[in-house]
Amino acid sequence: MRTGPRAGLLGGRADLVALARARAFELGSECRPALYPAVAQTLQDYRPERVRELVAQTHLVGAALRARLGDWVEQTPFITRLPGAGVLAELGRRKPVGPLAPIEATAALAMTLLRDHGLLTVHFAGLPPGTDALLIKFLPPETIAAIGGPEAFATAVDDAMDQAAAAVTDSASTRALLHGP
Repeated sequence: MRTGPRAGLLGGRADLVALARARAFELGSECRPALYPAVAQTLQDYRPERVRELVAQTHLVGAALRARLGDWVEQTPFITRLPGAGVLAELGRRKPVGPLAPIEATAALAMTLLRDHGLLTVHFAGLPPGTDALLIKFLPPETIAAIGGPEAFATAVDDAMDQAAAAVTDSASTRALLHGP
């Protein structure tokens, strides 16, 4: 049995490597060195019941998002995902948008959530995830309660969708949203 950290390279088809990397981030197998102290503290404070609380809260928020946005919102056993293609389609349904890749649509949504609602997603917490999806995971119940509950979270995402759709009507406006004026 091997113990301790391991480092390695993953090679192969770019689409498969991207999927493997996204899954590794989803499962928490990628760790940024700046987060090691937080990881050590988390391991020290680990309680299985707390993990179950975080996952249960994530499922409640996911259900509220699906009720508000539709079945394109995905649920895994641990996280809720708003896939980039779904975000792009939803932005386009709300308003004609300029040329965007799915990851840019997700970045526009994440930026709007941060700017207008103070909701910090993994897209702005250091190294972006290896996916075009907006990942919603391991939500503390007390944090969701502080913003008004799962429905309030879903309302914020819905509002951010409207604002992001209005802000990405062409390449210049998209650049301004994502990079500043």
